[in-house]
Amino acid sequence: MSDRLRLGFLCAHDPYDRNSFSGTPSYMLDALQRCGSVELRVLGPWRPGLWGRILRKLRKRMGAKVGVPRASEMAGLDWVIIPVSSHLVAAHPEGAPGFVHVTDATPQFLRDFYNYDIPPESDKGEAAAIGHAAKVIYSSDFMARRAISEFGAQYAPRIHAVSFGLNLETLPPPPEPKPAPQPFLQLLFVGRDWQRKGGDVALAATEALNRRGIPTRLTVIGCDPGGLDGRADIEVIPFLDKNRPEDYARLTRAFAEAHFFILPTRADCTPMVVAEANAYGTPVLISDIGGISSLIEPGQNGEMLPPDADGNAYADRIAALIADPQAFEALCASSYAWCRDHLTWDAWANDIVKTLETS
Repeated sequence: MSDRLRLGFLCAHDPYDRNSFSGTPSYMLDALQRCGSVELRVLGPWRPGLWGRILRKLRKRMGAKVGVPRASEMAGLDWVIIPVSSHLVAAHPEGAPGFVHVTDATPQFLRDFYNYDIPPESDKGEAAAIGHAAKVIYSSDFMARRAISEFGAQYAPRIHAVSFGLNLETLPPPPEPKPAPQPFLQLLFVGRDWQRKGGDVALAATEALNRRGIPTRLTVIGCDPGGLDGRADIEVIPFLDKNRPEDYARLTRAFAEAHFFILPTRADCTPMVVAEANAYGTPVLISDIGGISSLIEPGQNGEMLPPDADGNAYADRIAALIADPQAFEALCASSYAWCRDHLTWDAWANDIVKTLETS
């Protein structure tokens, strides 16, 4: 009889679609499948391959939703991993194996920091999920502590923190040293919400560096803030589809070519675009907010600035970091190493397994 951990994987989002929930469930599933110490069973209606894509399109047209599988479908499992699907955990059936609720935020956090209009029923649903789950795993220590504060210290023994991984197909090989910032310094901003992600601050930092005589260009991916057409110092790519090889290649090239990834975000949980940048040896400059401190080790893979830091503050930090070429090269190398050791989905899967095995 196998001594491997027998896991189920259940999600309301399509785990075979790289665009579904930013690809997070898909990368989780792949990492768990690579984990040699587990036997994995995908639950629910999801199927891989061409037939699976056809079925998913039909389900979408019909408006079908994912429900909790029958107990017979989960027979023999030790645990069921359920990412970002609180309602499925809350509907925990009698006699099922231990449900593991994996998420990155509480409803109240989303209201407070994102100004999302989330109905009060969501708090009840999240409380039910935490109450029904055998384990609750947040993506940051910050959010784990917040959940205990919001829902009660009695849940503390079942609440854990494991950082999410980077949403890339594979970890690239160690990068070559980045070229000197000549003829220009390349900054990269990736985000769908220009205002919330602090795109205006990234733009102000670019302009400040240019005024100081440090030729700088900013590439914006994921949104179109408007009003930037024709500027030689700005490139805007409104959308890239990771399911398309040419778009995926363009995204990874942008990470590799950047000297810094800049994200002066005003509200975030644990943005794994940090890990994507680090995977290409690109240090990150980002706001110290939410669970970001679980991703950034200052001096190793980037720097955190106060949430109210303006473009000049980011420009100051960038100018200081490139003033010493050897120190900048070392920061790029350690950014890759930090990602490899701490911020991959394989690291996430191994930490999940360890958490469950020690229970």
